[in-house]
Amino acid sequence: METDFSHFFHHKPGIWDAGTRSVKQDVNEYTCFTYFAQQSHIVVNLKPYHWYKKLVILGAQYFKFPDSYISSIEAVESMQDHDPKRRKENEILVENIINYR
Repeated sequence: METDFSHFFHHKPGIWDAGTRSVKQDVNEYTCFTYFAQQSHIVVNLKPYHWYKKLVILGAQYFKFPDSYISSIEAVESMQDHDPKRRKENEILVENIINYR
């Protein structure tokens, strides 16, 4: 089945590539669709915002990723988002997800 994901590129055209990757978990192998930054846009030592890290953790918990993998995400250092509007919008999103469960 071929799927068109081009509508996801409207935010940052020319920064992201997309493709499939094989991921092994125990004895199973999965093919996953993913986005990854082009090499020219990778910033070494860039930290995710606190709200973004929380969204990733919530997603990993929802999909029942292994505890060791979730712990590795939790160990990633994050930083405060200095854009108050974006930070508030995403903190509300995080709270809505938590309260939805």
